[in-house]
Amino acid sequence: MGLIYLLYIFFDVFPVTLCVLIILTIIFNISLAVFVNSNAKSRNLDNGKIWAILTFFFGLIPAVLYFILNIKLGTKNKDKKEKKLQKITLIICAATIALSSVSYPIYNYEIKKDTLKSEYEGSMHMPYLNEDESHYVFYDKLGKKYDYIDEDAMPYYTIKGDEFFMDYENLDALDDQDTHLILISKDEKIVIPEEKAAVNSDGYLVELDKSKLKKDEVPPDDYSYEDWEDYNEYKYVYSDSKGSLYFEPKDCSWDKSGNLVFKSKSLTNYYNEHK
Repeated sequence: MGLIYLLYIFFDVFPVTLCVLIILTIIFNISLAVFVNSNAKSRNLDNGKIWAILTFFFGLIPAVLYFILNIKLGTKNKDKKEKKLQKITLIICAATIALSSVSYPIYNYEIKKDTLKSEYEGSMHMPYLNEDESHYVFYDKLGKKYDYIDEDAMPYYTIKGDEFFMDYENLDALDDQDTHLILISKDEKIVIPEEKAAVNSDGYLVELDKSKLKKDEVPPDDYSYEDWEDYNEYKYVYSDSKGSLYFEPKDCSWDKSGNLVFKSKSLTNYYNEHK
């Protein structure tokens, strides 16, 4: 039961293919160590166990050194049992190498998949795969591309072409938790507080008093009754008397052509239904 429990933890923590590769490596080392020890026995050498132990812990390198240093030592022994054992261990070694050559690309794929999943879930804006699909990129309103690590450097553009960047203002110097979202201009001379910052349906940043607009609540993508108890799960859409739509800047993204898009499926559906 203890072994089963350890295996359960092992496979639960590490990717399956990584576990397979580790197991194959252990099998390879054991088989190669048995082969080295058996070969030493068949040649009447006294150092077989030492080389076998080294091979078990360090793999192919000690095995190669064993044959280089002992190639002319010992005498030939035609013991059929040892010959058969060596043949079996070499077959096992070859099989583990073959399986590893198949498992390793799968392992790399799994790592890449997990990395992309982490990047997608960790991004604020809508991410797009780059040309070789190795990582995500983002686009601003003008269609400029930003790498995943440069997401914070992506600007919001006004209709006039002015650039604003998302930042946080500390309202209370004594309380690091008391922060307030703001949009600040590139020259840091203009600050738009969160309650007056919005993105219109064309994807441009505008300054207006959102408290005077009609506000609709949009449920989160994974909607459940419990989600509505969490204020942070809400998505808000604002509209004026003419029916023009406005969105929270943090909820807005753009595609390669500069069109307004949303990472949230709920907002996307709302936008498509009301635009």
